[in-house]
Amino acid sequence: TGTPLLKVSGLNLGAAATSPATFSLRGSSTLSGDVKTGQTLLVNGDATNSHATLMAATGFTNAGTITLQTLVGGYNSFLTVTSGTLINTGAINSNAGTGGGRQISADLTNSGTVNINTNTTLDKSGGIYTNSNAFNIASGATLTISGSSPVFNQNGGTLAVNGAFDMTSATFNYNGGSITGTPLLKVSGLNLGAAAT
Repeated sequence: TGTPLLKVSGLNLGAAATSPATFSLRGSSTLSGDVKTGQTLLVNGDATNSHATLMAATGFTNAGTITLQTLVGGYNSFLTVTSGTLINTGAINSNAGTGGGRQISADLTNSGTVNINTNTTLDKSGGIYTNSNAFNIASGATLTISGSSPVFNQNGGTLAVNGAFDMTSATFNYNGGSITGTPLLKVSGLNLGAAAT
């Protein structure tokens, strides 16, 4: 109960740790293990610890909530997965807080909810991003997908572009589900699947 504060630290979530818990991670910290239902990770840049980056060496499943949000000043709050895929069945929130950058460097498969509430970059070389449930870009926020030859798969659910969706030198595969708003594809490939009706 309560919220442990981990600064420049490692958080290891064991398989048997299934009870709800909330952690605030600041500075450059590491994660291993899956985030279970009811568990929350707060990646918080702040004035004392500067930019916050949470790094996982291997892919993991998030069935809880991961929120990137700066608490003080214009510091960055980043999430990085070195290899493997971040499988989201819970919620990922990119929030403005007090400013700074938001970046996710990971292959991402979403069957939960992704909320882009402030300018955010998906930045991984050859990154593959797949949505089959709810992917929301708030009004006034821009999602920029960069890196070498990224791919976005809209397989199901809804891609709600209330702000801006911006891809360059990429591939967008519209395989199913629905899209509201207008994705911007620059020097990119658009593939319209048979089920994208």
